[in-house]
Amino acid sequence: GLVLRTRGVHTHDHPELEIIRVPQAGANAAADLINDLLSSVVDVGKALLAGERWGGALRVRSDDPHRELAVALVARQAPEPGVLGLFDFYPEDATNAHQSIATMMVHQANRLVAGGEVAAAAALLRESIAIFPGAHLAGAPPELDLQGDLNWQNHLAYLRLAEITPDPAESEHLLQEVHTRVEWLAERDLGGTVAAVRAALGVHDFSSMVRLAREILDHNVASPHAKHGPHEGVLLVASPLWSRGESGQAVRRFRLLPAGFAVMYLGEHLADPETADLVARRTYQLIEQHGARPWELAKHTALARNDCVGEGTLVVDAGRPYELVHFIVSACVATATREFYAAARGDEFEAWLANEHARAAASEPAQSRD
Repeated sequence: GLVLRTRGVHTHDHPELEIIRVPQAGANAAADLINDLLSSVVDVGKALLAGERWGGALRVRSDDPHRELAVALVARQAPEPGVLGLFDFYPEDATNAHQSIATMMVHQANRLVAGGEVAAAAALLRESIAIFPGAHLAGAPPELDLQGDLNWQNHLAYLRLAEITPDPAESEHLLQEVHTRVEWLAERDLGGTVAAVRAALGVHDFSSMVRLAREILDHNVASPHAKHGPHEGVLLVASPLWSRGESGQAVRRFRLLPAGFAVMYLGEHLADPETADLVARRTYQLIEQHGARPWELAKHTALARNDCVGEGTLVVDAGRPYELVHFIVSACVATATREFYAAARGDEFEAWLANEHARAAASEPAQSRD
């Protein structure tokens, strides 16, 4: 690989900085990493010392949902005096900065997308994945006090490329690869590993799945635990998502939501039996269509999960021992209530539901959840 090193930084009473083992495709990203570090350290009169960590947030623009990524590097004394080498902060024995370089490439790709250069962004993301595909089954990310999203095992490159590629086959392959490779991501998005999700869904038929969806929806709507938030228009509610509590019980964690979102997910209109049945049917439909490919289930429930994921330690007991199917079904119920609200409710949603079923039957081969 290449060696990138600064020249002349020592005239500012600071060691020269270098990154070693840089793949050719990541040279521009590595140079940007060094420039960002210099801007945040040297330009304000500080000196980076050996053994010190530098963490920064890469920002695209204020209105881009992908705007902020976290980067963490550690400086180590290089063999040559007066030179510090930059390496990934984690793992501690990292011999290169490939994860940080790959993250900078995701950042550069996000800037390209913001400027309308989607094809160039996709090409850069493919190079990012080639440089750092992520370690298989690497475990959970470290807890680092950093601003921005930590690109653990380069999962953000997979997710961003799956989002922008025009090729549906490539998109599905990327989602399958990252949710299988990065089990922490599968735990976050699905509640368990891909294999565990398939096993959990495989033991439920239509009637039991619809019944469970109704039970979850009815419980959530009957017990929103809504309280006034920190300012007008915001409510503190028990999330509609069911997760595992410390005691092994199913729990709902509290979440701050805009008042309109609280109505969308937990509103009294969902207490109507006909409406609840429609939501339960849509829940089953989501699982029937995508349960054999859990990464697709993660994609279809992403908006609702991002809205509703619980925060902190305040929880409400859901009243039963936790099973993985509770998280999956509650995420699908939340997605169905979101779709119901967007489809103007009632007859329009029922017609949309029938159309979705017909479209799926015509376009997708039968799937097995063996």
